[in-house]
Amino acid sequence: MTHDLLQREVREETGLDIEPIALSGVYKNMTSAIVNLVFRCKITGGSLVTNDETSDFHWATEAEVPDLMDEAYAIRVLDASTAQAQQPCAHTTACICCSWRPPETTRTQWLQSRHRD
Repeated sequence: MTHDLLQREVREETGLDIEPIALSGVYKNMTSAIVNLVFRCKITGGSLVTNDETSDFHWATEAEVPDLMDEAYAIRVLDASTAQAQQPCAHTTACICCSWRPPETTRTQWLQSRHRD
């Protein structure tokens, strides 16, 4: 059922048909009491369309992501783009401790470490 909802939401907002590959992260916003599930997906059809919720699209490299969005969203996108995101950790399939960052590293340090040449 979760995949059906995900596929419908992506189709409504982008015009693309997708196939979920893996849950790449669970992110909590404690201030707003919101939990976001982020999935790694592959495009299987459709074509990009704008609508009331989506005014534009931009394909980006991993190196460009941190400059294009807020840090919290950049982390989610980069987590989903890594090969490691396809393999859930041994703790649970929704564990953020392994696919997100080491606890002693700040988000900014973590982002910077992913884009060193």
